[in-house]
Amino acid sequence: MMKNFILVLLSFFLAFAAYAEDQTPVEEKIQEEQPAPAEKTQVPEEIKKQPLDIANPEVKPAVQGIVSGMEGAGGSGGSAGLENQPAPKPKKKRSSSSLWPDDEKKLHLAPADEAAKNPSFQAFREEFLKKLAQKDKNFLLASISKKLKFSPGGGYSDFKNFYSLDMDAKRSLVWDDITKILKLGGVFTPEGEFCAPYVYCLWPEGVKTSGMVAVVKENVEIKKSPGKSSATVGTVGYEIVKTNYNSVATRAGWTSVETYDGKKGFVPNDAVRDPNDYRAWFKEEGGKWLMTTYISGDF
Repeated sequence: MMKNFILVLLSFFLAFAAYAEDQTPVEEKIQEEQPAPAEKTQVPEEIKKQPLDIANPEVKPAVQGIVSGMEGAGGSGGSAGLENQPAPKPKKKRSSSSLWPDDEKKLHLAPADEAAKNPSFQAFREEFLKKLAQKDKNFLLASISKKLKFSPGGGYSDFKNFYSLDMDAKRSLVWDDITKILKLGGVFTPEGEFCAPYVYCLWPEGVKTSGMVAVVKENVEIKKSPGKSSATVGTVGYEIVKTNYNSVATRAGWTSVETYDGKKGFVPNDAVRDPNDYRAWFKEEGGKWLMTTYISGDF
């Protein structure tokens, strides 16, 4: 009985010894399974000590050797086109307070007026401007289509109500509003309608209109603060600029602007035009020019 017990105990110790001998640490196994690292390509000292002029006949072979070595070690790419690679241009950074995003560019918007292309419209506009200056309500209403498209979602009657033409027409803002639109000039559409002002009609496609205005004069002084006596920080002309709609300044006759190159300040209200402000279309119907559309807003 004792003999059998000794034999069992001996077998147990032999099995445990074999098991312990086979237990290699995990870290050692991982290291054993790792492939040998590829030999690093050494950069020659002559390249380290001088500017990397690839066109230099003494440097070029060494560079090509490095590239070949990289390819031989499993790297991708090659030396093709290496000499013609331009240096990357640093990205223009702007202050965190800037109204301009980095991906926008300086945008010019030159004035345009195609009225002279159609003598009948040109004559109508000249007469219309005279009557607007006289605040001639009858001429105004006779020059508006009864099917007028007026925003938001209205028509001829809504236009009259909006401008209080049935109450105190002489004090209405309509005379000044339409005069500004016509004097800024416009362009003809493919359908033969005249679209004014040019600021809306020629606004660059893909450029947002919200928070933007067009400078409609040249060499406009940008003032540091609202007021003619304020210091001038720069000039701007026929350019699309940013605005933050400073209501206090606007009531005082000034509009806040920021140009693409970072000039910030104020310009007179009449020096800029909001593309979302009112615009009008005129169409010849039955031998007579009529205002057929008068809308505002970002659409």
